[in-house]
Amino acid sequence: MGAARRLLNIPDLFNYWLTGVAKSETTIASTTQFFDPRTMNWSGEMLQRLGLPGEILGELVPPGTLLGKMLEPPYTPVYATAGTIRRRPWRRYRRQAAKTGVTSVRGRGR
Repeated sequence: MGAARRLLNIPDLFNYWLTGVAKSETTIASTTQFFDPRTMNWSGEMLQRLGLPGEILGELVPPGTLLGKMLEPPYTPVYATAGTIRRRPWRRYRRQAAKTGVTSVRGRGR
């Protein structure tokens, strides 16, 4: 724990990756044992008992809080077309075909 600067739950970590803002949302924080629902804040007593620094847990925000603008992705997005599967009546065509945006595979007829 000595090297850690911030402890984030998984949903809060995704928010951090998307916005660059490290805050903890209260409904997610309530699933930890560090949250005190009576005060709606981190439990200083629990952190003290475990020997954890209080500053490792971020600021609590209510659900639906706008954290900031979305960061630009550090990569170039790659777009793919969704594949489609077509199944024709066996008696009429006697073959099945699966077609994707890249390749086409056809079943054997009789």
